[in-house]
Amino acid sequence: MLRFIRKDNLLKSLEKISEDKINRVLILKGFIKNEIGSEESLEILIFKGFSSSITHTTNSNLNNSILPKNATLCSAELFLGPIDPKNQKLIRGPEKPNVFLNPNSWD
Repeated sequence: MLRFIRKDNLLKSLEKISEDKINRVLILKGFIKNEIGSEESLEILIFKGFSSSITHTTNSNLNNSILPKNATLCSAELFLGPIDPKNQKLIRGPEKPNVFLNPNSWD
């Protein structure tokens, strides 16, 4: 049974797990509904306890979520880190983001 978790709590939980997984990079993929109702691609990178959007502007205030309220997270992929853009090594995924709330799924 999947448990419901808010997007912001999901992100914080994944950031916390990533602090101990120093050679792993998690990329969350989803979309944002823009003002006219169209979907824009969204990608969030999580590495060593921090997250950053690689498709949209990231707020520099660490107390604010980087996820807009209209964001939907659809999948997650785990890579060997740090990522080399020319030689990305996928370890696991795509999976539902909640799968990575289990620290063992990062191994």
